[in-house]
Amino acid sequence: MNGVNILTRGIGLAECSHNGNRIRLLSSEKNAEVIHMDILPDSIIWMSPGDKGSTEYYYILEGKLLLILDDGEQTLSKGDSFSVSGIDSEFPVKCLERLSLLCFSNKPIYDDMYHHMGSLKELVEQTERKNKYTYDHGKRVMQYSLLLAEELNIDPATINVMVMAAALHDVGKCFLPDHILAEDNELTAYDRMQIIKHPLNSYRLIAGKFDERTASMAQMHHERIDGSGYPFGLKGNEIPLEARIIIVADVFDAMTTDRPYKAKKSFDAAIEELESLQHQYDSRVIAALKRLCQEGKLEGGKE
Repeated sequence: MNGVNILTRGIGLAECSHNGNRIRLLSSEKNAEVIHMDILPDSIIWMSPGDKGSTEYYYILEGKLLLILDDGEQTLSKGDSFSVSGIDSEFPVKCLERLSLLCFSNKPIYDDMYHHMGSLKELVEQTERKNKYTYDHGKRVMQYSLLLAEELNIDPATINVMVMAAALHDVGKCFLPDHILAEDNELTAYDRMQIIKHPLNSYRLIAGKFDERTASMAQMHHERIDGSGYPFGLKGNEIPLEARIIIVADVFDAMTTDRPYKAKKSFDAAIEELESLQHQYDSRVIAALKRLCQEGKLEGGKE
């Protein structure tokens, strides 16, 4: 019948996916779009300022999400909805359960989603091809960083940048030779010099795909507040709090994950070691990590 357009179980008009998350363009008529999103638990998606006069309406078909807004947080679940119009800056949405989300937009947004997902996918796949541990490590550091930022009442706009930096902080390792990433080989002085360069490579890759602030935050993940870190030997307040959060999350995950050369520590043992190293790591962040562990809020709970 004229005027009726039926879509069966195909992919719709277009589709892209990354790391198990998928977006499908179901309809595009006179610039208005209908998009279906399948998002896995613990994923972070970003709501961005659109074109002037644009409105996006989201309806939750299945699952649960957390809106992280300037004036607080809001949990929404199946049957709930929210709209986005005229916002000044991005804000993150955390998926608490596997999410099926329907989006209606009065202006085209699918292409922007596609290109953002494509840039992220490219960086992460470069890392995963090189080293599976680094890929999984980035996901966990992102999750720990988000929990710590919320515990420390970091403003949502900064959290938005920080979680992206945390997820991508090690992408510069994709340039390292395989024998260095194997981690059970004896390293030469040249190898160690190459390792020291990887935050600089992370900066270059992230800045080329996203923005300078995200790249700069990721670049600091091996700095230490006593100046003993690298690549620049930054000290004290030269390292912003959000970067100190990523630093602690990075070290904590390394301590609590099995490595080829070192067995993992329990959460309690890792925190105790961090407490003994407060000349290198921010004591406020370590205290927040300890509270999260005691409250069973870290992945896997208190061990």
